Amino acid sequence: MNRLKILLMTGLLACLGGGSLSAGSISITAGDETDTLSITLLPLNGAVDGVAGATVGWGYTVDWEATNNQLYLTSTSVGSESNNSIMVFGSYTDFTGGTLLGTGVTTQPFDNSNRLGVGSCHISSDPAFAIVGAVDTGYITFDFDVLDAGDNPIYASTYSGDSTAFSVTVDAPLTSSATPEPGSVWLFGAGLVLTGWLHGSRPRQAAPRH
Repeated sequence: MNRLKILLMTGLLACLGGGSLSAGSISITAGDETDTLSITLLPLNGAVDGVAGATVGWGYTVDWEATNNQLYLTSTSVGSESNNSIMVFGSYTDFTGGTLLGTGVTTQPFDNSNRLGVGSCHISSDPAFAIVGAVDTGYITFDFDVLDAGDNPIYASTYSGDSTAFSVTVDAPLTSSATPEPGSVWLFGAGLVLTGWLHGSRPRQAAPRH
């Protein structure tokens, strides 16, 4: 594929392709055929969670039904957030750029270490923002091109809606059950002292005479 040609054509096609497309199964007429597209986040409701400072992210399921045309994912972005202080500003990282998909269903779970899926973001480590139970909601927008069988860009637009809605919830910090609480340690120590005192205060029996 001539990637340089794709990049040069994207700006022009964004104007020709029209406005944003809402989520659901949509029809796209590009070239000599009409294709259908639907995108859904993984997990299915787009809900992820983590403790303060954690990295979270999303996978996707893309259903691209076409005869010859290919789907080329160029980028994703987050927007329409209800509580954008939870997500560290500028921390969202797109994983989709440069993904080429042929016809059919493609499922890609989130894999942060290998940068697979939709993308990732960081939950703030600032306790003033990362309040346990706080939730940020919004939408992820997918930018895409449609390529013909010769890898030529022939259409460009965006996709977002109910199936790309997300939420990020702040979890309570993890605690270790193996570490006793201070009160338990004090009681345990007091018990040892009391046991030793009782043992030492018992009267000793005289040794038998022969």
